[in-house]
Amino acid sequence: MCKASYMLEDQDSVKSYLHLIRVWLKDTTSLVALSTRTGRVIGAIVARVINSEDKADTYDRVQILRGEALEMVMHLMSALLNQARVHDYYNCTKIYRVNVICVHPSYQQKGLITSLLEACVQVAVSMQVPVLAGFFTSGASQSIGHNLGFEILSEIRYSRWIVDDEIVFDDPGIGNYSAAFMAMRTPTDNELQEYRRIKQHLQKQQRKVKKRRCWVHSDDGWIQKATKEAYSKVYCTFKRQWFCRWTRVWTKRLNGSL
Repeated sequence: MCKASYMLEDQDSVKSYLHLIRVWLKDTTSLVALSTRTGRVIGAIVARVINSEDKADTYDRVQILRGEALEMVMHLMSALLNQARVHDYYNCTKIYRVNVICVHPSYQQKGLITSLLEACVQVAVSMQVPVLAGFFTSGASQSIGHNLGFEILSEIRYSRWIVDDEIVFDDPGIGNYSAAFMAMRTPTDNELQEYRRIKQHLQKQQRKVKKRRCWVHSDDGWIQKATKEAYSKVYCTFKRQWFCRWTRVWTKRLNGSL
């Protein structure tokens, strides 16, 4: 959404947004993901605990922020929040709200958002906050949220957010059609342990399936043939006929060793 609003081209918006993030970080409830190899930051979630009695919410005073691009973004966020009425929906006094989800481009589509959100669930459980909520502004993040148990409380399509007869977010990117405010009830300790047990079991099963896979050769080239649950998948094709003779030999050896 920031890209669609051309926020990076508006220096006032960038400065105001960075200042706002620094304010949110002072709550010490945000999360950072580090690379185990280099130690650099590869992802972050900026989140804070919001009480229903808190009348000084940032999204209700967007007029004090500088920058036209940031103002457009914050107005959309404020509209989502007002439509959701999350405290009334869950009948609770406080929520753990995710304001920003950031992942380095080199680590996108590698499960990092899922890991960060799962860590948010653990933080909410440890702080005994009954509801975890957040803004999901892309199709990928909304899909991940659904898989983790989030439900949509409010949603606004980018094509319908019009100001002064103009679509504000005219190019949100492929697969990004709306911004949504999603939430879920925080699981109990027993439910969280059960979720971890099921996840570990599924990961173990996936590793077993990978070990049972073997390589075979066909007229079209190398094909990875998996037994039982796995499906056949073509990995690459070699067109040199002289190499095919050697692949047949190795195929027999591999099948004989399985």
